[in-house]
Amino acid sequence: MQFLIAGIIGLMSFIGSLFTRSVSVALEYSAKRLVIIASVVALMATFVAAFYFAIKQTIDSIALVSPPQLSIAASLCVPDNLPMIISLQLTARLLRFAYEWNVKVLQWRL
Repeated sequence: MQFLIAGIIGLMSFIGSLFTRSVSVALEYSAKRLVIIASVVALMATFVAAFYFAIKQTIDSIALVSPPQLSIAASLCVPDNLPMIISLQLTARLLRFAYEWNVKVLQWRL
């Protein structure tokens, strides 16, 4: 009877350690991917903010030195969200260039 209980406890500990190891490997793999995805999203947000503030400052400095009539005329045909549109476009092009460059490097290695 004691050997049966010891065998069941040993089998349960073996199955538990096997389950724990498999879960830790799966979490390690998914955590690595999540860290990579989070860093790419943070980098993209940083680029968008940097381009946005650079374009906004450029537009504001041009508006500061230009005559008031030019600012009024520009506000009629230029949308208010122009800096955000341009910054998103520049960031998307930059990220696409980086992605295509990495793909080409991987193709050269293979």
